[in-house]
Parts: sequence; C-alpha cells; structure tokens
Amino acid sequence: MLGLTKKFLISTSVVAGMSAVVGAPVMAAGFRTSGNNLIYQQVGNQTIVNGDNSLDFLSDMSDMGNIEVGNVDAEFGPVGSIEGTFSGKTFTARNATAADWFTTTSGVLDNSFGAENLANEWWGGLYQEVETNKSSYLTLFTTAGGTEEDLYNIFLSQGGFERASDANITYMNANGKDMEFWTLGHYDMDQKYGDAIENAMVGYVTQKMPFLNTLAVQNAVDGILTDIQASEMLIVDDGSNTYNLYSFLAEESEVTAADDGVSHSGLYKHSITGVISPEEPKKVPEPSAMLGLMAVGSLLAASKSNSQKKA
Repeated sequence: MLGLTKKFLISTSVVAGMSAVVGAPVMAAGFRTSGNNLIYQQVGNQTIVNGDNSLDFLSDMSDMGNIEVGNVDAEFGPVGSIEGTFSGKTFTARNATAADWFTTTSGVLDNSFGAENLANEWWGGLYQEVETNKSSYLTLFTTAGGTEEDLYNIFLSQGGFERASDANITYMNANGKDMEFWTLGHYDMDQKYGDAIENAMVGYVTQKMPFLNTLAVQNAVDGILTDIQASEMLIVDDGSNTYNLYSFLAEESEVTAADDGVSHSGLYKHSITGVISPEEPKKVPEPSAMLGLMAVGSLLAASKSNSQKKA
C-alpha cells in the first residue's frame, strides 16, 4: 500500500529530525473535540465510522483514521473542532464557515467573483490547475462566451464551497518549530464535483449555442476535473493568529471511505512554520564526564578512609 508506506516513511523521518532538534518528538498532551464532528477509523483499506470515538490515529502517521470537523458536506453548518496542545501552545482546528469563505478584507460578506476573500483565493488556485492541465476542456465553454467568472458562479451555485468546508484530519503534530496537519480528501476532484460542474457547463453552452448536439457538448467537458486535486479548507487558530490551510497537491492514501467508496483517497499535507517553541531536552552528562565524577568520588572516598586509619 503505497500511500501508507509513504506516510510511515515520512513519520520516521519526522521523528528522526525532531529528535535531532529537540531530543524527542513533540506530541500533544491530549486532544479535545467540540461541536459537530464525525470520526472514522481505518479498517483494512477502508475508513469506517468509529463508534468508540478513539483519536489515537491523530498521533500515528501510519493510521488513516480521521476526524471530519464540522461534518457539513452539503451545507454551511455548526462549527466542529478539535484542539491539541504542543509545547504549551494550543491549536484549534475547525471547519470553514460561510463567513470564513466570503468575508472580504474590508469586513463585509461578498460571495461574488473577484472579491478579496478566501473563496476567491482558493478558487484562483483551483482554476489555475484546471487552466494549466485541462485547457482543452475549456475550449467549447469559452467559445460559447464562458469566462472564469461564469465558471466560478457555476461552482458557487453547485455548492462547491460548502462541499470544500469540512476537512478530515488524519494527523496533527509538531515537527521542530513547525506545526503539521495532514488531511484526507479526494485524490481526484471529479469524484466529488465532476458531474455537477460538467452538467452545469453543458447547460451553459447549450443555452448559448442551442444548435449544438448535447451529447457532443457533454463529451467535450467530460473529465474537466479528472486528476485535479484540491484539499478541503481547514481553519486553524493558535490563540494569536488564524491560518487558512489548503493544498492543490496530494498523494494517494490507498484508502477510501466505506460509506461512498471514493472519499479519503487523497492525502494532503499542511504546515504552519515557526510557531512552535520546542522544549529544551534535559541535559544528560556525557559518559566520559560520568566516569570522571566516579573517579573523583572514589579518590575522595579513599582519601577519607586513609585519613581515618591514620587517626
């Protein structure tokens, strides 16, 4: 299982690196959850809803169990979160809400294309992936007059941002001075968003160009999100700052969710750099120093014994 092997090897290198820096891995003192979450455990090559709510997987890089914070796949809903404390610093990770996505830098809610907010930031990265890797799939859409803004509005209308709001955390830990979060999502976006986006694109093109054969239009856009990767949004707060974590690069996890057969197939890494102050390792005297102290102690004992005999 390639994904699990990679994850285990990464774990080994992380532990080795951290030992060199701080003497031991920086593990959390404990994890605490609140709100609306869903916990999965790994069983073979599947993830299954976990009845005992164990969070052991969060400290194990080889275990693809995960916690879906928020569990609001179809709509923006109540916040779900998990927190852990590392070297005395507490991190709270939660799902993204509509306010997270659409609040602009000026503090107003605006879900329109081009607004200065998280939604457009994330969308810009996704669209670049499509434009770079699937430009031919956009040809007919743009020929019909479709623009990036039109495609953004399609994604918005199909609940794309809601679907990208409930990240699944499989591992969280400190690595030296950095905090790492690993999440599970779709390795192939087509599995989650493909049909809805493609059908909306077909509707747009056929409305603009009704003389075209619908099947031909479907064939032209079918697969536009195949092999495109994008993680769900994870919001992390450390008490001083809030971080919006997402990625457009995944490795295969080699597991899928038992309930739908496609979720949890992609493994995404997120890092917050320089936020951990590693605890200094306890200083242990070198073996040579210990031998020296023992020798000094022996000499002092012998000297004391001789003095007592002379007395």
